Amino acid sequence: MALLALYDLSSPYFSSTKQRAWILTGFTSAVMTLLSLPFLYDFVAGNASVLYVHSRGALDVYALRFFQSYLISDLILGALSYPDQVDLLSGWIHHSVYILIVEVAIYREWTHIFSLASIMELPTLVMSIGKLWPKFKSTVLFATTFFLTRIFFHATLAASYSLSHNGASVSHSKIPAAILSVLLLLHVFWFSQCIQGFIRRANIPLASPDLKPSEPAIPLRAVPELVGARQLLARSSLWRRRRIHRRMVYDKARRLLPAAGVAQFTKFYDMLPGRQTLYDAVGLGGRESEMTN
Repeated sequence: MALLALYDLSSPYFSSTKQRAWILTGFTSAVMTLLSLPFLYDFVAGNASVLYVHSRGALDVYALRFFQSYLISDLILGALSYPDQVDLLSGWIHHSVYILIVEVAIYREWTHIFSLASIMELPTLVMSIGKLWPKFKSTVLFATTFFLTRIFFHATLAASYSLSHNGASVSHSKIPAAILSVLLLLHVFWFSQCIQGFIRRANIPLASPDLKPSEPAIPLRAVPELVGARQLLARSSLWRRRRIHRRMVYDKARRLLPAAGVAQFTKFYDMLPGRQTLYDAVGLGGRESEMTN
């Protein structure tokens, strides 16, 4: 109920449904990241040995019940308030599986393992901040924290709990190692999707090849006599990209055309009107220096 009340109080401060869908996620990831620090300290102080990570009694259980209540609340709000933001894999399946994992951890008294692994909520916190306040968005920071916690640290935990000499901390059960290994595959899949997104964005051309040089980026009738500085900057940026793309087409054609055709193509290119001529034609010749700064 407290999480639902938090959402109800905070949602008016965010304009879009996409932002509001990250309110509870951001708050919960911050809480779980902080609660994981004592357990992370045990792990580091013990020379990266899970044998030194111990339960802190009621704190573990309260932390896991809090996380479980978040999963349920997010599904309820997802069904009622932002259904388009909760997909099948990362929403319904993910949350349902984690509700079960939390219950198993509490029942088997493995709450210290889940609390230690909660440091993996750090990249979720980074992403939540970027979703709620876009000016703080950092895909590089998200990818870095994701790799360090959900790939490297996660793999370390899975390997540690699979070793026989660490079995005493989990009553010599292979269940923690198995669960960690399966979830690691999911995190590797998500990380690969993140990297593919970086590659796709890096391959986006500066300007669309379908944009013809004769087509103005902005209709001339939309250009007022007096244009604000922001509008001038926007037009300058568009025209600069068109000029760069024009140069790229020219260079590519020179490489593809046979030697006999290069001279003809160069002659045609030189016949195209220059930038100053175009500016004079639309009455912006006097503002060329403003638009290029």
